[in-house]
Parts: sequence; structure tokens; C-alpha cells
Amino acid sequence: MTLLSLPLVAMFGFLLWLFIKNSSLVDARLQEARNRVPSRVYSRPVTVRTNDRMDVQGLVSILNALSYQDTAKGEPGPGEFSAKWNQVAVNPRGETTATTPGEVVTPNLDAAVVLSFEPTKTAGVIVKTIKSLKTGKDTKLLTLEPALISYLFEGEEREKRRFVKYDELPRHVVEAVLAIEDRRFFQHPGFDPFRIVGAALRNLKPGGYLQGGSTLTQQFVKNFFLTEPGAVPDRTLKRKIQEAVLSFVLERRASKKEIFELYVNEIYLGQVGSFNINGFGEAARVYFQKDIANLSVTESALLAGMIQSPNPYNPMRHPDRAQSRRNAVLRAMADEKFISADDLTRLSAEPIVVKSTRSPGLDAPYFLDLVRRDLKGRFGENGFHNLKVESTLDLRLQRVAQQALENGLTDLDLRLKRKDGMKLQGALISLDVKTGGILALV
Repeated sequence: MTLLSLPLVAMFGFLLWLFIKNSSLVDARLQEARNRVPSRVYSRPVTVRTNDRMDVQGLVSILNALSYQDTAKGEPGPGEFSAKWNQVAVNPRGETTATTPGEVVTPNLDAAVVLSFEPTKTAGVIVKTIKSLKTGKDTKLLTLEPALISYLFEGEEREKRRFVKYDELPRHVVEAVLAIEDRRFFQHPGFDPFRIVGAALRNLKPGGYLQGGSTLTQQFVKNFFLTEPGAVPDRTLKRKIQEAVLSFVLERRASKKEIFELYVNEIYLGQVGSFNINGFGEAARVYFQKDIANLSVTESALLAGMIQSPNPYNPMRHPDRAQSRRNAVLRAMADEKFISADDLTRLSAEPIVVKSTRSPGLDAPYFLDLVRRDLKGRFGENGFHNLKVESTLDLRLQRVAQQALENGLTDLDLRLKRKDGMKLQGALISLDVKTGGILALV
């Protein structure tokens, strides 16, 4: 062995030692991520009747909560819907549901119906008719399956997640994330020297969008493997080297699709009210009241842009800043030929549209607190996971209760004309008189 080869052998031995040392950490944390199965809290089966107080957006929001797909076709297939200005056509999945314990409801058998809506002087917008899309027969009742209100994780409070598989992600969601965060993700081994140099050169250009040198894998490693919840990530050289080594090991232990899936489900995307929003699935619900499958290109670009700084780019609080960042993502997508130059011009001109500050799950935070408290009493602090919780919450009534209380307090504030500037607070609870179950809690 020559003297020249000794440093190479020593370097190889050192790298092998680093690989073996970090493999156990990666294996343990990856297994934890794979086995991290939360409890799922469902509403009662969704029922809509003629004369119910509801508008088109309210029904569309509930259909998104049920993960129905928005289709432009006139006759939707099972699990799909299409909406016009005063009508919604929906084709139930055909699952047997019950509105109260012990009650049996005839399966929907993929029977598509169309609901029409009309405004009234006293009750607001109501459901005028519910008719079969094929026969035109008035059915007066639409019964849908229970909605997934929220996932609950052991030891986590006021945190919202909604898991999605890689194959469930729209193509433009994947493209938006890759374009702005890691264009060579499917080519590099976990760390990317070319990206580091390219990001440095790009950031020197005036008027360009800032781009970091960390790969998507390194970002996931930093947040999931090396940073405690609520802590500020360490930015030292030692930590960067550790991130690169762990990323290389992780890429040997998991596929690119699995890493991407873990990343989009774990990433922090802002805060609404008292809830932290984690993952694209929940963010789509919170910011746009949509299932992730129904996100548009601009909405996908906006969420991808929030990854860098979720709160400063929150579209509810900083729409102008969020639009500027979204357009930076669109330019990056155009650079990668994911969208055309004409698409870039057209999409960049679209305004930021946030449907609501509330999603079906966020409409009932206190109800979810009661569910968590009950589960802790039954199974202990960390003793519940992978449970299916069938609750009594009625999503439609929850929305009506929320609106009624807000409108009532606003009206009372105006009439009292308080000089101290303090806003009134209130509470509302709706119970099923037959069972005592909570239908709505605000």
C-alpha cells in the first residue's frame, strides 16, 4: 500500500463509520414515521334535506371534507360532484350509513342527484330541491358517508394533519414543490453539490427569488430527525454535515416517492387560530376548503411557496406577500417547463382567493378537545392510536351554529356600542334530544 493511498483508505473508513453510525438513527425514526398511525375522528353521516339552510359553497365544502372529486362533467361518477352557481350535482359512493345509532339507511347505489338552492327572506339560502339526475324524481333527502373531521396524534395538542399518499397528489403539486424546493430531487443521492453552487449564484442576481442549498431530503431530515418540536434549527457547519450524511443514509433506506410523501405530510404550513397546520392535505382544506386532489395550479404554487416561511406568506394575513411568492413559484415552474410561458402570464395575474378562514375540522376545535380528553381518559396519555372514532358532530349544523353565533354577537356588539373596544364572546351547544349527543359546539 502506497503512502498516497493511505489518506484515501482513511477517508473511506471514516465515511463508512459515519454511514453505520447514522443508519440506526435513520432506521428507528423511519420506522416511527411508517408506524405513526393516528386516530381518525369522523362526523355523523352527512344528511341534506330540502329546506335545509345551506348554500352551494357550504355543500361543496362538505363534499371536499368527504374527499369527493370536483369534475367538469355534467354527470359525475361515484365519489364526484360538479357545481354551478345555484346547483350541485353529486354522485354518492353508495355506502350504507345511518343518522342515529341502530338506524339503517338504504345504500345510495351510486344514484346521482342534483341539488338546487334559492335565497329566502328569513332563512338565507336553502336547499330548494333534491332530484335524481337521470329521472328528475324529487328525492327530498341526500345521505352521504361520515366526514373525516380530524386526525388525532398521541401527545400532540391543537395540531392539524391530513395524510395523503404520493399517488394521490396532483401532478402540479409535485411539480410546484420540486420547482421551488429541489429540482433535482429524483436525481441526487440526498445532497446536491450542484444545487448548493447554483443557489448561491442565483441568489446573487438582483430581482431573483431566493433559493436555499438544502435538498428536499435534507429539509425533511432537519425537521424530522434533528430538530425538536418548537426548537430553532441549528445552522452550524457540523449540523449541515450531519444533515448530508443522514440524507444519504435515508435515500438508501426509503424510495424517493416515500421520502416525498413523508415530506409533504410533515411540513409546517402556518397557523390558523390555535391550530398548527402540517402537511399539504390539511393546508388545502384550511386555505381553500378543497380536497388536495382538487387544487388548481395557482393554489398548489401558493402552498409550495409557503414552505420557505409559512407565517409571512400566509394568504389570510399577507395576501400581497403570498401572491408575490406564489408568482415566484410559477416562474420556477416555467423555468422547468412544467408550465408554458403563456400559462405563466395568465396564472400570475390571478388574484389570491382564500375560501374561508375555517375548514370543517377547524369549525369544531372545542369538540375535538372533548374527544381527545375522552380518549385520554379511556386509553391513557399515550395509549390511543389507529382508532376510528365515530362521533355525533353534524357538519351542517356545526356551520349553521358557527354562523349564527358570529352574526348574533356582531349584531349585539353594534347595538351595545361599547366604548372599551372589547368584543363580546359567546358559546353555543346543540344536542340530539333523543340521545344527548353533541351535534354542534361553538
